[in-house]
Amino acid sequence: MNSPIARGGGRDAGVQLMYMVPNPAAGGGGRDPGGNDGGEQNPVVYLVALGGSTGPVLRVVGDPSGTAADLTGGVALEPMEMTQDLRRALGREMERLGEGAVASAYCLDLRLPPPEAGQLFRIAAPEVQRQFDGVERIVQAARRLEAAGVLRGTEAYVHSTRQWAIWARQEELDYEAFSREFLDLAKRNFEANGQAWTQAAETRVRQVLPDRWRDVQAVLGGVAP
Repeated sequence: MNSPIARGGGRDAGVQLMYMVPNPAAGGGGRDPGGNDGGEQNPVVYLVALGGSTGPVLRVVGDPSGTAADLTGGVALEPMEMTQDLRRALGREMERLGEGAVASAYCLDLRLPPPEAGQLFRIAAPEVQRQFDGVERIVQAARRLEAAGVLRGTEAYVHSTRQWAIWARQEELDYEAFSREFLDLAKRNFEANGQAWTQAAETRVRQVLPDRWRDVQAVLGGVAP
């Protein structure tokens, strides 16, 4: 009898698309949770959100070897509709397979909130992949700049700069639009964390805008054609 995970389900249109970048292979092994009549081992991999928007925010559980999807390169992911049956089946699989590995991923829609922890993703269809085929080049450009010492900062800062470079390219942001979107997101993050968005807070955020925009432009300028 097939499980809800094996059968798959609809995409949740209200949840953020993500882009997963190359990462170390996840540990552990897995069998198709629906099983099959012959008892053949079918490697599976589950891609589960940890609750953040940028950077190490995706858990990869299972054994990706032998799957149809190539997880060695960047790939766009779409959220599955999280029915109660799917939640229960996923919970059982997470208990059975263990923690797996953490992969870096980036949100693909500037105006949607990040996915909640426990959201299951799957490899998006080819037509969706084609919409975002330039994202990996942006990530690779950022990595080259970081290796060259041009893009500096904490790991969180580098991930954030990659994220904003992705959004800036997709949304065709100029400095004015970037500043507006950056401030708006900062305000939402403050409020989501129960912090007051004061004039002093806005001033501090405004002070970082020129340097952040410079780094975003450096990343985009380094994107290979």
